[in-house]
Amino acid sequence: MSGDAARARELGRRPGRGPGYAGRGWPLWAGLVGGPAAWAIAVGASYVTVPVACDVGTTLPLHAIRVVTTAAALGSTWLSYGVWRESRGAAALAVERTAFLGLLGVVVSAFSAVLIVLEGVANFVIDPCR
Repeated sequence: MSGDAARARELGRRPGRGPGYAGRGWPLWAGLVGGPAAWAIAVGASYVTVPVACDVGTTLPLHAIRVVTTAAALGSTWLSYGVWRESRGAAALAVERTAFLGLLGVVVSAFSAVLIVLEGVANFVIDPCR
């Protein structure tokens, strides 16, 4: 039995199918792209929402955008962590690559979440009408 097949059987998976959670492409890509996409959406939506917040007289829409996009970035961090955790400790090159991309997704998405929160601090300090 080959090393990959033995590892798959050890983890309770069918050989040749790749690792379970980490073998599916969408959690890996959602973890890598989700955080930066949430940050880009936060910046764009906040830019568009500032005139509305000024007309309404409250910064609540700006805070809502930051809460939703921070949750999305943290969700992509959680997905990347799941990919990294599952593929950690395996010896196959493809699994090692998946583990690296999972860890990279954790770092990028967590950094994006922190960036969204730090940019949202300005909503508490600066009046949207200025």
